[in-house]
Amino acid sequence: TIQKERDGQSRWSSPGHAAVGATLAASWLERIGAPSRFAPLVAPLVRHHMAHHDTGEQLPSDSHLRRLARKLAPATMTELVRVMRADARGRPPRDDAPLLARIDFVANRTQALTLQDSAPQPILLGRDLLDRGLTAGRHFKPLLQEAFEAQLDGTFDDHDGALNWLDSRLKRKSN
Repeated sequence: TIQKERDGQSRWSSPGHAAVGATLAASWLERIGAPSRFAPLVAPLVRHHMAHHDTGEQLPSDSHLRRLARKLAPATMTELVRVMRADARGRPPRDDAPLLARIDFVANRTQALTLQDSAPQPILLGRDLLDRGLTAGRHFKPLLQEAFEAQLDGTFDDHDGALNWLDSRLKRKSN
């Protein structure tokens, strides 16, 4: 923890505290005898409780939020927003309105993207590749991963869009 100047005031800062805190939280849960099912839920919430700051001055993008939901699993974005709000309210008195507005943005976008209770799952599956006449093999995995990355980026958000993406991708590859 260090003290540094920000907004004309001296403030305490703890660089890297989220990552260190995740390890400490898991260790603490073990020490107090908490059921082992809690650590995989708590550790990612602690590790990512500052995620609303990860994008600097810009608000988090939909892609950022989709990827964040994946990193949290099995914890949820709803739980993360609760931790973010608790962390924000536990700070020394100051104008929390901008910080809470940023957290509200995360909560609202998460709900609009239906990410609040579960991480995105791949839309395009191996059976879709088979249906397009591809022969099963090692080449499926990188293609499906590429499709999932495109999905997380917002290139498509339904099965028809995934199939259109696949058709376009296969056409590009054959040219």
